Amino acid sequence: MKRLRLSGQAEEMVKRLMNSKDTEKAGYIAAVDPQTGEVFYGKNVVEAAKEGRSVKHDPKAVFFFVRVGYPSVHVLKSIHLQGYMEQEYFPRIKGYVHERNLHLASSAPDDMPPLDFIADTGFSGSDAL
Repeated sequence: MKRLRLSGQAEEMVKRLMNSKDTEKAGYIAAVDPQTGEVFYGKNVVEAAKEGRSVKHDPKAVFFFVRVGYPSVHVLKSIHLQGYMEQEYFPRIKGYVHERNLHLASSAPDDMPPLDFIADTGFSGSDAL
């Protein structure tokens, strides 16, 4: 499978969308054509891809997806694998997967406040639907 390469126009559009403060489109998914930089919006990846493919009259069109105003498209909320992960920094966070659920625990001294965090996949790229 070939790696998707963005044209200069498309790369500039992706940066503009990620840093956008447009309140009307904030949070929407933008499907960016990797060659032309054309943008098609939807409430999710499927809607954005359908819109782009409909306008381009190409049912196999490939896009680069961006969540408008955000650095990544998706945030990891759960994981469906069996395994174990551990962060080696203080405060220590341990996580394990059991019965398709990600369990996280923090081991910190009593005088430390609880640690809140979001696990982000950092996904940005093309998605073939």
